[in-house]
Amino acid sequence: MKYALMMVAAVAAQFAGAASSYEAYIGDGPGKVPGAVMISCDGGKIASQCLGYADVAAKSPMTENTVGWLASNTKAIACALVLSYVEEGKLALDEPISRYLPEWHGEKVPTLRQLMSHTSGLKFFPEMPIDNRPMQLLSRLGAKSEMVAAPGEKFQYSNWGIDVAVVCVEVVTGQPWEVLLKERILDPLDMHDATFHPTEAQSSRMAKGYVLADDKPAKEATVSQFQYPYSLHSRYPEAGGGLFGTPMDMIKFFAMVANGGVGLNGKRILKEETVALWFEKQTPDCIGEEYSFGAWVSKDRQMMSHGGAWSTWGCAYRASGVARVFFVQRASGESKGFEEFRALVEKDAETSYSPTKL
Repeated sequence: MKYALMMVAAVAAQFAGAASSYEAYIGDGPGKVPGAVMISCDGGKIASQCLGYADVAAKSPMTENTVGWLASNTKAIACALVLSYVEEGKLALDEPISRYLPEWHGEKVPTLRQLMSHTSGLKFFPEMPIDNRPMQLLSRLGAKSEMVAAPGEKFQYSNWGIDVAVVCVEVVTGQPWEVLLKERILDPLDMHDATFHPTEAQSSRMAKGYVLADDKPAKEATVSQFQYPYSLHSRYPEAGGGLFGTPMDMIKFFAMVANGGVGLNGKRILKEETVALWFEKQTPDCIGEEYSFGAWVSKDRQMMSHGGAWSTWGCAYRASGVARVFFVQRASGESKGFEEFRALVEKDAETSYSPTKL
């Protein structure tokens, strides 16, 4: 089913009002951000603002269809796949994963809920790069690794935990998790550019990563956590941070969450009660971090959100049904200009949630 991308007057006006403020931070000089996309969805209708360049040297503009590294935004998308099998009763959130993965045994065996909320006891990752091992090998390594804490006792941000969670999907289905992700999440949501292996055509739309600084121009960079080039098929699809995609791909995902599991094209991806769990804290009471399934949640439980290593982030608001995405490819660097720009965008995102819509 095709759908039209329509501008929402109120949100479009908000972008227009902020345009001059945003543009002051865009450029390739010291303290500037080469390019960014701000995109929102309200009531199934999309508004966006694209500023600057995806590639400064080539003068390629940032657009809604610019491809970039989504990094840890992959986590929530991978968790959507896992949750779809929880819905069907093929996986259980609170059973020890030894039920599915026999290499996990003993007293310190985490559950799926713990794997997806960074309370499994696994450290971040065994070693870089993150794309040089199949997920099932990562599970076997995890089962033998020294845990940072017993499951459920400590919050430890962990790509590794998300990787082990998708191995449970592979075991109960007998299929590669990335194939199922495409079939169940990416294709039904029309996230056509979301991929672990960018094609030549997608690479031609790829935004450069930039190291930002206040005292020197932006400098190009590649993803240090990956093998290079990104098109290498010896690279494995890593569930904690491996996806590339566009601002449009991201807004389609977060809009689905904001809309209770239904995509912009009307296709239901997850049950409403499953999506409701995403807005609830899944970490135990003894842990302060407000984290759900591959996503942070606000204290009032109205927003779920996540970001990635290159500063791209997305969020969904439960009551208002609004979704927002900030797409930028900041590889690293300390920049007061960038921090001010990001803070301004985040402040504008907060105004997307209107209590009058409760």
